[in-house]
Amino acid sequence: MGKYSTVWLACIALAWGCGDDDAGDASRDGGSDAAEASPDSSVPDDSSVPDDTGADALDGGDPDVGTEPAVVVLFPSAAAELLYSAAVKVDAPTGATRVVVSEPGGAECVALAPFFECLLDLSAVAAGPVELTLVALAADDSELARTTLAVGRREITEPCADAFDACIVSRAEAGDSAGFEGVSYLNADDTHARANTSNMTGIDARVLEEPPMTPLDDVAMGVMNESRAWVPMGGTCSMVRCFPTSRRNRALAHYRANVLYFLPEHRDVGIRDYYQWQGTFYLTSQGSSGSELDEVGKALRALGVMNSEARAAAAEANQVAPLLSFLLGRSRQASDLAYLTPEAHPTAMPNAMSEVAILTLAAAIRADEIPPVGKLTVEREFPSDWPLMVPDLNEDIAVGLGPNAIPDPIPAGRFTLTVDLSTSEDVGGRPLLFFPAVLRGGEDVQVERVDETHWTVSGEFPVDAQVMTGGQERTVSRTTVAFFPHNGVWLGTPAMVSVGGRPANELAPNANDLD
Repeated sequence: MGKYSTVWLACIALAWGCGDDDAGDASRDGGSDAAEASPDSSVPDDSSVPDDTGADALDGGDPDVGTEPAVVVLFPSAAAELLYSAAVKVDAPTGATRVVVSEPGGAECVALAPFFECLLDLSAVAAGPVELTLVALAADDSELARTTLAVGRREITEPCADAFDACIVSRAEAGDSAGFEGVSYLNADDTHARANTSNMTGIDARVLEEPPMTPLDDVAMGVMNESRAWVPMGGTCSMVRCFPTSRRNRALAHYRANVLYFLPEHRDVGIRDYYQWQGTFYLTSQGSSGSELDEVGKALRALGVMNSEARAAAAEANQVAPLLSFLLGRSRQASDLAYLTPEAHPTAMPNAMSEVAILTLAAAIRADEIPPVGKLTVEREFPSDWPLMVPDLNEDIAVGLGPNAIPDPIPAGRFTLTVDLSTSEDVGGRPLLFFPAVLRGGEDVQVERVDETHWTVSGEFPVDAQVMTGGQERTVSRTTVAFFPHNGVWLGTPAMVSVGGRPANELAPNANDLD
């Protein structure tokens, strides 16, 4: 089984994707499973790739049988139109231990046996035709087979360079963007911290005393912010962390109904990061009241700049909030590969000049290629002498487990989590490949591929470690692994699993403030 650890993350940093998947032992029957196929084919001598060795082969295509060893490209399809990366899956010849995938500009990734999948960075590739070269190598580095695949990189343009609200309104009038009609902004703390929407013509802006328990029937999509913190005797706690039966449930309910919830961390992510899990169903900003308002504005503008068909497709599938969560994080990174690194996923987002980037990403989305959403179920196994490890968060988008008390001494042994990604979603029904990343945790954390939909995550009891995240050195005591889906065009919203080393509702003292 292929293992992923901090070594894998170093590989990503070098623009090398590391992945594995069985070379063709099962065919796909839907867009939610990891991509697999079983063609007994080879690439013709002229190095062209038959049409049925592309995405269709994942659904049981059966190319003609060849007589020479060959690299058969299963994903992406021949002549595919790609954006920021190529999720590559191949059927390698017998004896191959890896397949090196490269493009003329020098970017490459390595697909490792037995699964032969990797992620190729295209962020520096010019728009137009691109010829990928795939070379299968044996353990002794001898070349077993070679082929090429002709794909294309779509031209990506910036829709707005400045005066963003006026630009979006103008684009909507010209029919190039959906505009702010149909978008709601819910200020859910009685104007305590309210975003300026005065130039967002057509937007539905409301002031509420607090977040509604359930989504409002007349809100189709949008964002909601609340700038308050819970301040009991002895410390503070941001709203979603210590309100599992209130604010957290409200954030989850709205996330599933096309509304993304924003709040500040206040004192929770300072010298120590008190979050014992991570998820995509809310956005926390670095700071106190009002620090989230810049991200609120970016999210509203992202919805406004999308074309009408794409936005409607995301709304119909109840994936507006996951899409915004993805765009807000991905727009801070220069590439899809960078989005798979720990620094790309701070618990609380610091300020960033990402306005142009998020609008560029959002405007490039088409209705038939909405970025996918990772979903999971988790079976867990902990050593019998560990403290009671309770599910602080147990959702299909994120699972968080942690102790009911801080153990002393730290127990030995390892936890094992079995992750099933088969329920992950793609609006267009496209096949998915998954790329895992260890976002928090030491070198003891191991991620192993079991089969096309299952992975295992294992590690020691999480202890205090120093991590650079959100521009600050912080003490973190948890393991978090994210699984990023790719639908052949877009990387998407990850599903996350976390194991914490401290109780999830522990209060953060005022001395933890780093703002």
